[in-house]
Amino acid sequence: LSTEKMGIILGDHVRTAVNTSFNSGTVVGAFANVFELKGLSPKYIPSFSWGGEKQSPKYQLDKLIEDAGRWMKLKNVSLQEEEKQMIIKFYHQYIQS
Repeated sequence: LSTEKMGIILGDHVRTAVNTSFNSGTVVGAFANVFELKGLSPKYIPSFSWGGEKQSPKYQLDKLIEDAGRWMKLKNVSLQEEEKQMIIKFYHQYIQS
């Protein structure tokens, strides 16, 4: 029996609603926007998820790019074109798989 504990793992640019409750060991993929969960979260929330229980809608790419740029600007960093292209490529590869 292990005495080690694990919290959650959040991918880059994950957003959550206020008071979102996560199970221990939950993994949230990159660019997920998590809200409207009833109770504790599922153990896995895929990248680019939009919402809560259903997890079927995907974060719209144009909104995702806009939100990522806005968040980075708050940190006095700008979203570079190379980074934007990497996000777009990852999005299309992930959605097609």
